[in-house]
Amino acid sequence: MPVLSCAAVVADALLSVAWAVGIVLKPECVPGGLLWVPWCLACALLFLLCSKSEGGGRTQFLGLIFGVAWGWTFLFDALVLALKQDLEGCQKSYFELDLKICLGVLAVNSVALRCHRRSGNEAGSGSDPLLEGA
Repeated sequence: MPVLSCAAVVADALLSVAWAVGIVLKPECVPGGLLWVPWCLACALLFLLCSKSEGGGRTQFLGLIFGVAWGWTFLFDALVLALKQDLEGCQKSYFELDLKICLGVLAVNSVALRCHRRSGNEAGSGSDPLLEGA
């Protein structure tokens, strides 16, 4: 399933760029504003570098791990929404949207990671393609 792994990691890269564009268009809605743009672009570059299929899928595996980690940040959004009841307007909308996107990122990358791991581990082979050659 290297195609699914690559597609998930490339989608993460595109989403990072889209997020940076969204921040540029409405920086007042995001805590920290434009300071997040370089971070989003660096994440996009990292995901693009991880989309390569070199190294027996190890780079895609790392990209999926980073994607899962990004997805787990939904906890931060949920915490902010629960604790800061005074959020209004675009800031509240930002956290609600980010929560939904992070849950989607977590789901997609988790499924892709599971498929990536299973594709190299046929039943009974006893080998792990990520550790071969190490």
